[in-house]
Amino acid sequence: MYLTYVFSIISALAWAITTVIVKNYLIGHFKPMELYILRMGLGFSMAAVILFLLFEPNLFTNIIPRLTKKIIFFFILSVATGVTGIFAWWKVLKINNGSYSTALVWPMVVLFTTLISYYFYNEKISTIQCIGIGVVIMGLFMLNIKDKGKYHI
Repeated sequence: MYLTYVFSIISALAWAITTVIVKNYLIGHFKPMELYILRMGLGFSMAAVILFLLFEPNLFTNIIPRLTKKIIFFFILSVATGVTGIFAWWKVLKINNGSYSTALVWPMVVLFTTLISYYFYNEKISTIQCIGIGVVIMGLFMLNIKDKGKYHI
């Protein structure tokens, strides 16, 4: 359980740094699709090759036998939804400040993940999680309360 917290903090910190860098340095210089291609297409590809060579030299010989039509379909679906999610995220980030964008989008990620898992994969939702869902929804509404004569949306 301890590693869960460590990696959760690392993940959250990495996404926070990425959000601040994109908002303050990159989003004004590139269109969202250009930024996606540069970061994910070139940047991620280079990082992936380096990591594979360092940690998984036999990666492709281990993966190919496990590729079925179902796995390929879900892989393509995950790429498509990932591209859609990051593209929409950058649109929200370009329109709003970073703290508002993050406070709006990431709680909805948790909410939708919980609901999809419940309805499609029969994962259980505890009473505490139900209360948390209610708090998240209430927080999302509170984010959009009229502030100084304007709405965020």
